[in-house]
Amino acid sequence: MNYKFISIFLLTYSLSIGYTQSQKKSWNPSEHEFQVIEGQAWPLQTPSPFNRLPNKIASEIAPQIWALAKNSSGLMIRFRSNAEEIKIRYRLNDKIPLQMDHLPATLMSGLDMYAIDSDGKELY
Repeated sequence: MNYKFISIFLLTYSLSIGYTQSQKKSWNPSEHEFQVIEGQAWPLQTPSPFNRLPNKIASEIAPQIWALAKNSSGLMIRFRSNAEEIKIRYRLNDKIPLQMDHLPATLMSGLDMYAIDSDGKELY
């Protein structure tokens, strides 16, 4: 009797996992059909979708400033969703130190998510 119950449980559990996995959608904002990344002075002219300054001014500014221009700090991605759960996957540039004398690693590598629900309430 226990084996039958365990078998039914495992079958039901595995089917529910498959259903959940098939409901997930992946989205890359840099590949969207229109501009959703905001906060750049020169959108679509940067060497990477998450950089802040275009290549054309690299020779005109100090190397230290150009290195900071490759950070995505200050950028935002605007999107709409009716998802119950949102997971964000991103990769950090391993050439940029995460710890600075004046900034903690959490500030250097984290991100914030703000939302406005259907009632207009702002959420963090």
